[in-house]
Amino acid sequence: MSWWRAVKKKGNKAEILVMGDIGASWWASVNTQQIRKELAEFDDVEEITLRIDSPGGSVFAGIGLYSYLKDHKAKKKVYIDGMCASIATVIAMAGDEIYMNNASQFMIHNPWTIAMGEAKELRHDAEVLEGLKDSIINAYMTKTKLTKAELEKAMDKSTYYKAEQALEAGFITEITHTIDAKNCLEDWDMTYSQYEKKYNNNNGLVTQKPVINNGNEEKKMTLKELQDSHPDVYNEVLNAGKNEERERIKALDGLSNKANEAGQEIINKAKYETFALAGTIAMDLIEKGGIASAQATSTTTSQNTTVSVDPFAARKDDAKNLGEIEDSEVKKLANQKQDIISNYIDELAGGQ
Repeated sequence: MSWWRAVKKKGNKAEILVMGDIGASWWASVNTQQIRKELAEFDDVEEITLRIDSPGGSVFAGIGLYSYLKDHKAKKKVYIDGMCASIATVIAMAGDEIYMNNASQFMIHNPWTIAMGEAKELRHDAEVLEGLKDSIINAYMTKTKLTKAELEKAMDKSTYYKAEQALEAGFITEITHTIDAKNCLEDWDMTYSQYEKKYNNNNGLVTQKPVINNGNEEKKMTLKELQDSHPDVYNEVLNAGKNEERERIKALDGLSNKANEAGQEIINKAKYETFALAGTIAMDLIEKGGIASAQATSTTTSQNTTVSVDPFAARKDDAKNLGEIEDSEVKKLANQKQDIISNYIDELAGGQ
């Protein structure tokens, strides 16, 4: 048994983190084969929670995990924490309940791969991709209110849905972390009793209660009241925000080492305008040609450590899987072409 487990179990509940590239082998951040094997070890699981923040990955691996979860007897709850794109959206459809953070994104597009060969082989590969598209649409139609024609059109355009749009289309069942515009900074939607409950259980940090309640009504704390009454709470929240922002910028800087001029514009916009996470813009960098060539990506940081990012890893896996399809013409030449395909992708990705 591996020291690291993909499935975290407590009692009769299990949690799976679908975060990063999806595949069916060791290189993938989300190894679907390992998830399935570990779930099969537990006979008493009654509820499965999936937390998704993924740009997608291997179509075959994703469909396999979706099918396995759909057939599992447990109740499935899906939480979309950040980006849910490409094949990750199909995995989300396995949920009985699908929750989406109000700041998250849900993106659907056509499946794609990389192929080489004569006209007959390429036509065959195109037919395979059309079949995969139909399979993906079948998964969407178990949840969405959209018609097949509407789904095809949305996939052709690589459509991004905000939480409200995803709910309206029927991809999700509920939006989480909704806010009221009036409860921003100067009027947090947080009451004194919430802070009291948290900090009375935290080594007695709160030693004196400020008089905020009048009768049975609770007065909401403003940011200034929080700072004055509970400086420890205020500083903890402030420091947590600083740390999260520092990690966000660090992750975006990691992508910068692989980005060309167009990619730098996408990353700078994420840094200073949209405040998007690195995982959220990864698909944009690929689709909009933001990945630099080999000459532009041999960048070394000031600490003399080379940052290695291979955005095409999942696509390589799909190219390999395509050659394994039963009776495929591609299979006959797969062994001869695999090195050529891998080298070609490595050149696009910067020689990784």
